[in-house]
Amino acid sequence: MKRWLLILGLGLTPILAHAVNLFAQPTAAPFNLSHLRGKPAVINFWATWCPPCRDELPELAAVQQKTQVAFIGIAVEDNLSFANEYARVHDVTYPIVGGKEAAIALMQQLGNTKAAMPFTLLIDGRGEVVWARKGRIPMDELEHRLQALR
Repeated sequence: MKRWLLILGLGLTPILAHAVNLFAQPTAAPFNLSHLRGKPAVINFWATWCPPCRDELPELAAVQQKTQVAFIGIAVEDNLSFANEYARVHDVTYPIVGGKEAAIALMQQLGNTKAAMPFTLLIDGRGEVVWARKGRIPMDELEHRLQALR
């Protein structure tokens, strides 16, 4: 699966104290989100060593398959190949990008100062963070929030 540079401009939101432009954010694997402009997306920070992340990952994949909303996984890992293999084994079909220090720095810049995981963001079609959650998400809540964005 091809990986691109993580690119998404985020505007001011109540969640963030300032604008965050992901064009300038480094990742270990490249990913391009420019094709998502005008569409909502879910960005989930996770790690293979995080039990709630491992529990949530297949649930997120199932929601993504039902809704066809774009999902991006950002693995907080030293070994991105291992994270990708873990995701593949657990039927995750959405792209996984990552990098340990870069992912942690990005989470902190997005308001998750303690880098707690899992950490999930809902992005609207303008690229603004409209909702963020630290910890595991009830999937019915996520589905409800995704429906409200359409």
